[in-house]
Amino acid sequence: MSSSLIPDDPRFERGKLNDDFSIVYGISNEAFPHNVDAEYLALSILGLTSTLKKISKEILGVNIQVTIGANKEGSLEIFASIITLVFAPMTLLQFFGYDYKKTKGAIGGFLLNVIKVISNKLKATNGELDLFIEAISKDELMSNEEKNTLIKLINDAKIRDGLDDFTKVLEHNDVSKIELKQDNINIIALEKKDRKYFILSSPEEQSITTENKLVKIVYISPFKTKWQFSSEGQMFWATIDNDQFIDDIKDTDMAELESMYFDAKIITTSYKKIGSKRASVSRIITDIVKYDFPLFNHQDNNSPKTI
Repeated sequence: MSSSLIPDDPRFERGKLNDDFSIVYGISNEAFPHNVDAEYLALSILGLTSTLKKISKEILGVNIQVTIGANKEGSLEIFASIITLVFAPMTLLQFFGYDYKKTKGAIGGFLLNVIKVISNKLKATNGELDLFIEAISKDELMSNEEKNTLIKLINDAKIRDGLDDFTKVLEHNDVSKIELKQDNINIIALEKKDRKYFILSSPEEQSITTENKLVKIVYISPFKTKWQFSSEGQMFWATIDNDQFIDDIKDTDMAELESMYFDAKIITTSYKKIGSKRASVSRIITDIVKYDFPLFNHQDNNSPKTI
């Protein structure tokens, strides 16, 4: 991915591009503005940092560095900066309604905006992964590429874990909210009541399995972000993480697809959020090929065949 530097940008210094922002921890007990456990703050900052890095790598293919400066006197506003060595391509910075024309290639505000979109969707869907994916699939304002990107991000355990760590500080008695600001503009605001939407299940409450199954396509959403399959008499929804397969079948009639069998590699993630009585299940199909039964096509090669 090629990018170019613009040395006359005011944020460009010594071969690096800085994009500043701040993390504000709202204190509910005004008498003790600094009475917050350092471990909570450190975990929150590390969680945000890891999430920003992962999103940047996944969407833009750009490695970033996040630096932390001194906090604002008399408050818990911590100044930070996202540093890159290259300008991100403008075409990628158009995601999710972001005003990329003001960035001149800097990606800090863009990454914060992606976290804002994810946070708003998590709150709107009670933090349930399956409802999140369903809501994204039905969003008429997003492009197909934006939908697939968001679904991929929310299915990433490192991103969910980072958001969990970032918001854990809200469990502290004296912290009432977290805000992320840039140029004195509030981008993200999370309150105590929002914490439950970001909690990632503990390891004993989560399981990930990988298996190959013979499946049939039952339904494909208009933007191809949600797929319904049947296998062994059971119906299930899944996301296809295989651009080549989607491209191969784009001109195939739905009736014809419904008559085909496919050999699919399915990664199933099952987890139960704290306080929830039911488990959430998400499925991603990474490899999928058309399967021709040897009995019917009388061919010697019994291996599955791609379309």
